[in-house]
Amino acid sequence: MLNGRVNELVTTVKKQETTLDDQSRLLKQTMSQQAETQAMYNELMAENQALLGRIDELASNRGNDVRLQALEKELRALKETASAAPAAPKSPFEQGQEYYRSKRYNDAAQAFEAYLAASPDGAQAADAHYYIGEALLATGRNEDAILKFDRVIKKYPKSDKYPMCLLRQGQAFISLGDKETGRIILQRLVKEAPGSEAASKAKSLLGAN
Repeated sequence: MLNGRVNELVTTVKKQETTLDDQSRLLKQTMSQQAETQAMYNELMAENQALLGRIDELASNRGNDVRLQALEKELRALKETASAAPAAPKSPFEQGQEYYRSKRYNDAAQAFEAYLAASPDGAQAADAHYYIGEALLATGRNEDAILKFDRVIKKYPKSDKYPMCLLRQGQAFISLGDKETGRIILQRLVKEAPGSEAASKAKSLLGAN
């Protein structure tokens, strides 16, 4: 009878062990499913956050596009206004340069004279005298040109036009037949501004005369 009771207990224990094993497997399956569910949830949340970020980015870009379009429109309006505005009037000196480049020498001389009348000691006075001299040379008025170049030579010895004025003055004297005076002026140029382009031309003229 005792053996029967023992066998009965053994059978009961085995059943309980089987039940525990089943419950353990079920628990493991449940935990595995929960882990998978959590992973899926995390993945969905990450995708959701990425989507929200993309939406914000698109909204921001759209706002930037609107602002950019507004700026482009404003810029076009400014360009149209600028192109429609009348050009600023040119100064007598600028007008003289334009005439000189166009070989309108008489008009150039008059424009430079107008500049000198308004600004006799202006920043571009030496240049104005020089260009008047060049315009006079171009129209065959060598004697008047010599006087204009002499004005620069005496009053503006530090001007960058000084070497060219000596060169042109020497050339003008030679053209008038006074080679001796022309050579003296060219020699002075070579001595006072030896490294200048004008001095290089003067040397060639001295060799030819």
